[in-house]
Amino acid sequence: MVGLKELKDYVSKFMDKAVYTDDRLNVLYECFRHKVAHLAHPYVVFDANATAKKKNNPFAGQPRRLITWTVHAKGPRPPIQIVRVARTQIKKAPTPWDVFYDHEVTVSVSGLASDIVKSIPKYLRHLKTDSDARRRFRECMPSYFPR
Repeated sequence: MVGLKELKDYVSKFMDKAVYTDDRLNVLYECFRHKVAHLAHPYVVFDANATAKKKNNPFAGQPRRLITWTVHAKGPRPPIQIVRVARTQIKKAPTPWDVFYDHEVTVSVSGLASDIVKSIPKYLRHLKTDSDARRRFRECMPSYFPR
C-alpha cells in the first residue's frame, strides 16, 4: 500500500525537500488525498486534530489548525502554501452551524505537476541502479496497466 510514508520517501529522494516540507506533504495528503481518491470533495475546513485517533498521526503534538483551501490551475511558488490567518468564519458554509478557519492552504496544480515531471529523470536513474526498485516497479505495473 502506498501512503504518506511512501510519498515522503519519494519526495526526499527525487524532489526539493525545501519546497516539499513535511508539513506541506502532511496537509496535502491528509486534507486532499483521501477524499479525492474516493471521489469526494475535501472538507471546506479540514481540522488537523480530526486525525488525532489515527495511528501515525502526522499532526500529533501540534496546536489545532482549522485549514481551508484553494486549488488553482496556475499559481505561485511553492506549489503548496500554508498561511496562518486571523480566525475567520466561512460565510456560506454548507452546514447549519458556523464554520471557522485559521489557516489557508493554496495548491498550484501546474506547479505541483511540473515538479513531479522534473522528478522523473531522477527516478529513472534510480531504477537503473536499484534492483529492488526495479522489482517493485515490475510488480506494480499490472495494477496500473492490466492486460
